[in-house]
Order: sequence, then structure tokens, then C-alpha cells
Amino acid sequence: MNVITVTGTVDKQQRLVLDAPAVLRGRSKVRALILPEAGLDVEEMAWLAAASGNGALDFLRDPAEDIYSRTDGQPFRDMDFRYGVPPSGGSSDRLKAELHT
Repeated sequence: MNVITVTGTVDKQQRLVLDAPAVLRGRSKVRALILPEAGLDVEEMAWLAAASGNGALDFLRDPAEDIYSRTDGQPFRDMDFRYGVPPSGGSSDRLKAELHT
């Protein structure tokens, strides 16, 4: 696969406008990979929409990939974090004691 790097801007109608013409032979379909400029605040919902429309993970919808159930394995409990939030001071021993009560 050949790769051509060009820059551009997404306009108000959500169309990609290239800064320079892409050098291609005739009319052809292309695939665009959009890399926002550093520091550009792209909303999370825009990323989720783009990811959900991408077929890269479609294979996970195949029933043959569904090999685990909720009863498989054992829950993971990280003793240094409670509910995914790091403790705000104090020792991990105190946190462990809280988790076991």
C-alpha cells in the first residue's frame, strides 16, 4: 500500500479540505486517517462515533469469539485503589482494612 501524507482542514460541513492536491492517477477511492493537531480538543463523543464506525473490531461480534461468561475467573481487586480512584493520603494498610470490612 502506498501512503501519501497531506494536511487539511475539516470544514463546518464536516468535509475534509486538503491544503494541497493529492497526486493520484485519475479518479480513485482513498482511505483517510485523520490525526488532529496536537492541542486540538476533540470531544469524546466524536472519537466514540469514529471508533464505533470503524470495522477493525467487528470480529469481536462473532459468536465464536464469545468464549467467556460472567462466572469465569475471579474478580480483580486492586488494594491500592478503591473504586478506580487513588487514595488521597493515608496508608495502603488502612485502605486494605476498609476493603475487608
